[in-house]
Amino acid sequence: MQSISQYQPALLSMTLLVLAVLMQTGIATIFKIRSNQKPGVPASGDYHDITYRMYRTHMNSLETLPVFTVTLGLAIISGANSWWVNLLAGLYVASRYGYWFFYASNIGKFAGGPRSMLFGLGTALNVALAIMALIAIL
Repeated sequence: MQSISQYQPALLSMTLLVLAVLMQTGIATIFKIRSNQKPGVPASGDYHDITYRMYRTHMNSLETLPVFTVTLGLAIISGANSWWVNLLAGLYVASRYGYWFFYASNIGKFAGGPRSMLFGLGTALNVALAIMALIAIL
């Protein structure tokens, strides 16, 4: 079993991701307030509306963060190869930052563009972390 200190880069990646999601909470709130939308209800609008995109970016983060947290936690607890865990965690966070940039900026197609590719990459990285945990457990 590897020492937890060997996973510091992965834990740093997780910390940076959590801080970014917390910032998104404030950003989405500010956009909703500025557009006079009611608190506690989903933002109205569509992909052409910046307030809607900020809200959806934040909600997507809240939807994907638990899966990454669990897969990363399982990989660390199971003692999976720390070099790979650290690399995959860093790549996952980079893919999320890129995803947020393309989504918030409204760059590319709604489906099949860079945002979708980065979401798919993040999903694949989560699958890889889960498989690494499974192999380490078995």
